[in-house]
Amino acid sequence: MSEWWESFFDEVWDKAGFASRGDEAAPEELDYIQRWLRLESGSSLADICCGIGRHSVPLARRRIQVYGVDLTARYLERAADHSEGLPLRLRRADMRDTGLPGGAFDGVLNWWTSFGYFADEAENARALAEWSRLLRPGGRLLMLLINRDGLMANFRPRSGRIDESGWALIEDAELDYRSGRVENRWTWISPEGERHERHLSLRLYALHELVALGAAVGLRLETAHGDLEGAPADRHHNHMYVTFIRER
Repeated sequence: MSEWWESFFDEVWDKAGFASRGDEAAPEELDYIQRWLRLESGSSLADICCGIGRHSVPLARRRIQVYGVDLTARYLERAADHSEGLPLRLRRADMRDTGLPGGAFDGVLNWWTSFGYFADEAENARALAEWSRLLRPGGRLLMLLINRDGLMANFRPRSGRIDESGWALIEDAELDYRSGRVENRWTWISPEGERHERHLSLRLYALHELVALGAAVGLRLETAHGDLEGAPADRHHNHMYVTFIRER
């Protein structure tokens, strides 16, 4: 059977999902990333699931040596359009097997809930082990994930929005408390009235679960925030910004 993510990130997602996000991340996101990964001019960073380069490109403009990795070729092509003259290299690869050299990076970035994709728990652990492998001792991994405890405390089975380009999104969600997964059916409606449905399945993690997964691959938790201002990650926040340091 094919995995949901093999077809989810198609042209419809490009139009509807990215329509209101822009080509580059907000400065406050970039500042947070640079601060908590301890990145300076000349530091090396692997941006895993880099997409269209929303973080890779502007971080490279800050003279950070960025290697962007994604599985979707057209996203890498879009990132490449903005990379001329920048210390940015791009590679098409699976997050579980990047093909990048081990111990070569000061930081690894995995932003915007790009973890927990795989139905097999061992494959999610394998991805984390790969990111740990990329780090030099003392290097840091920063992840932005859905906070399981926050989502459960504030769970809504249906939600919707209309973005600035006129696309409507209706999200129907179901939490599986046994597996820790959220099963979503997303319905997009274009400004012309076209309907598109997609299924998404994501493993949600509580902070203590991430700590255990990280410890198994040589990563120690350093910070866990609920927002970019540094509030503690707790049930009042649907997302968490988690930084690990590689100890060995």
